[in-house]
Amino acid sequence: MKKPPPVPEEYRKENVRAKKATPRTRKPPPVSEEYRKENVRVKKATPRTRKPPPVSEEYRKENVRAKKAASAKKKVARETKKTVGQRDPPWRGEDDLALAKAYVDGVGIAGLSNKFGRTETAIRSRIKTIFLADGTRGYASTSVLAKSRGWDRDALFMNLENEGYLERYYEKWFLTIKGYEKGGRFMTRETGWFVVWPENFLSKVSATAQQKKPSLRKVVGDKFEGDDEFAGFFLDWYVPKHTGEQDAFSKDILKLKKKQKTAIAKFLGKLKALKACEFAVCAVPGHDSVSSNYSSGIRKLAKELGKLPGVTDLSGNLLRKHEIPKKSGGGKRDLATDLKSLKLKNSASFRGKEILLLDDVATTWTTMKACRRTIEKVGPKDVVPFVLGRTITS
Repeated sequence: MKKPPPVPEEYRKENVRAKKATPRTRKPPPVSEEYRKENVRVKKATPRTRKPPPVSEEYRKENVRAKKAASAKKKVARETKKTVGQRDPPWRGEDDLALAKAYVDGVGIAGLSNKFGRTETAIRSRIKTIFLADGTRGYASTSVLAKSRGWDRDALFMNLENEGYLERYYEKWFLTIKGYEKGGRFMTRETGWFVVWPENFLSKVSATAQQKKPSLRKVVGDKFEGDDEFAGFFLDWYVPKHTGEQDAFSKDILKLKKKQKTAIAKFLGKLKALKACEFAVCAVPGHDSVSSNYSSGIRKLAKELGKLPGVTDLSGNLLRKHEIPKKSGGGKRDLATDLKSLKLKNSASFRGKEILLLDDVATTWTTMKACRRTIEKVGPKDVVPFVLGRTITS
């Protein structure tokens, strides 16, 4: 291939000058007037923007709902971001239990949010942590734990209360700080809420909390009414027969005095709440020294009560030495008269034990006072006077 001949310098300069003088952009060729008018007409006939198709009412409402939901979600996100930014202190055990009490009292989520200064999202999340869903694995109620060990349920409840794991709140068992820190929680069902524990809870607590029997006086005081005038307890109020206004309970006491089996069984069922304790029962003898010492209705009830596990019947060891006037017959008796008529047999059987001093009816508690003083002379651990019926005197 041959090289092109050399170009003279003058020719090259002239060629550059000519290129610079030539415009790079050329004007479009002239358009005829008819063509221009036709082009304008076509553009006007072609719509540039189209209107949206008509929207149904259902679509519009759904769109509004979606926008509101998105707005609420953004609000929650802002609150959460704000909360995280403020670095709220972590929930403590005291806070959790205060939240739980307010929640069971019926305070709403918004009210809880204002009370504790947390977002509603944080409140809901914490409630789910404290109140477990029904059937949550790894947890069991106190009753189930007691049954699995073959223990008495009421005794375990009482022991956990004595050890500071539980307390009473609105007639229900509620966790304390100590119980909550040990892993106790609440479980909800359609019927309400109750306390649950980790399945290995009993292996963590002391042997005292597991097996120690609660005191007789505490159980009786929790289950039955007390008399302020005399340190005794009773099942219900007794209306004397001569008033002509006896209720069913008062009639049942009269049936018990007649040693009817149905009445004995009925009162035994009401006293079975004491089976959580370990104690001895001693029935108060009647006014005479023969039949009341061996075959009264209250003696038969004490005998049946003594058949329960952990209960001993010592009624045969508190006797009348001689007959005294019958109060219901108008007889006058004072404390000294009652004390002189009583005697103890096998006094060692009372020593160091909790004694349930049992009678059917008390009006002035005089007989109860005499029996308690007689038993206290031999050194029992405690004597708890208890009557089925407290006489209404007015």
